[in-house]
Amino acid sequence: MSNTIPLIVFSVLISLKGNQYFLKVTVLIIIISGVLLWLMGRSAYHIGASGLIFGYFGFLLLRMFYSPSLSTIIISVGVFILYGGIIFGIFPQTGIQAGVRGENISWEGHLFGLISGIAVAKMMNKE
Repeated sequence: MSNTIPLIVFSVLISLKGNQYFLKVTVLIIIISGVLLWLMGRSAYHIGASGLIFGYFGFLLLRMFYSPSLSTIIISVGVFILYGGIIFGIFPQTGIQAGVRGENISWEGHLFGLISGIAVAKMMNKE
């Protein structure tokens, strides 16, 4: 449930460039983060939309560097101000957070999602 609002917000922001653009960004993030997680993630269950959320987050943050414009700068700064705190999710969690045991949170999915979002922002800098 905690992924719902960021998923909607980030999806809308990426969709501003069009549905095809959004679909391409989404598929690339899913594939890249999935491959990285499969190759380097620990042996565990990695489920949920967190990797995609972190991918969108990385994409929206770094897009202003690869496709600079007033709109990408405003979006990047806004995303950082509103959601910058999620960056701590790329580190292993301990203890109980939000009613979930920390070691059960796929921090690798978060990390590889972020990396894939940054890579997709660079790959799509011409569009």
